[in-house]
Amino acid sequence: GCDFEAGLCSWTNEGEVAWGTASGATASSGTGPSGANEGSAYAYTEASWNSGKTFILESPALTPTSSYTVSWDYHMYGSDMGSVKFEVETADGTWVELWSMAGDQGDQWSSAQANVPAGSQAMRFYAVTGHSYRSDICLDNLVVTEVSASTTTAQATTTSRTTTTTTSTTTTSTSTTTSTTTASTTTTSTTTTSTTTTSTSTTTAQVATTTTKAKQDLMALQCGFEANETCAYQQSGPNGSMAWMGLASGTPSAGTGPLGAYSGSRYMYLEASEPALPGDVHTLTSPSVAV
Repeated sequence: GCDFEAGLCSWTNEGEVAWGTASGATASSGTGPSGANEGSAYAYTEASWNSGKTFILESPALTPTSSYTVSWDYHMYGSDMGSVKFEVETADGTWVELWSMAGDQGDQWSSAQANVPAGSQAMRFYAVTGHSYRSDICLDNLVVTEVSASTTTAQATTTSRTTTTTTSTTTTSTSTTTSTTTASTTTTSTTTTSTTTTSTSTTTAQVATTTTKAKQDLMALQCGFEANETCAYQQSGPNGSMAWMGLASGTPSAGTGPLGAYSGSRYMYLEASEPALPGDVHTLTSPSVAV
């Protein structure tokens, strides 16, 4: 983790412009916090003279056999606020988004959390500033917790079998008894045969069969909304309404919505005009993933 009190810790800058650290307010008015959420320092993107630039803060290499829980505080205040994503790098070098936020979130610190699956190589914050200096994006109180370590990686399938065999054992005992009396000669011969058999049993126990499809599941969560509308995501709303819609231009209403997609040509949006009602809740739910 990192509290940014002594710099960026072991995280490195990989974007067009470097993340910096600050105490107190940022240099520009109308954007940034008045101070850190915890301690005295935080990390931030200086948007002045850097509109539309990428700021990438990347972690050291992760242990591929471990999974992690990551939490952080963020501050995104400004009328031309950009966006920030939290991403993880899979084994083949692909970066997969686990969390994102865009636009003005008010002059306040908020918290977020993400679960990083085993098999991930690294993680990063990928920020893009808005179109003016009022776009300082800030991070604080970054905590990284190792959740588990196992020999199973994101693409591994492990099968272990144990076989126990008890061999049959047969024991045969023979006894002969001869008795002789003086009155007459009587010979009695008794033969007793005893056979004990221990049955043979073979037990095959499948100790563990683990198939982790973390990478495939994470890739399935990605959606550019270009060709297949909501991809594998399912939507729901009041009285069964399906209000999420795909769009390739600005939304119909003035003073709200973007001019176009952030990447590609299409995006999903909720139309707030009638017949929608204030306070309506519409969800867009991902497919289930392996845990």
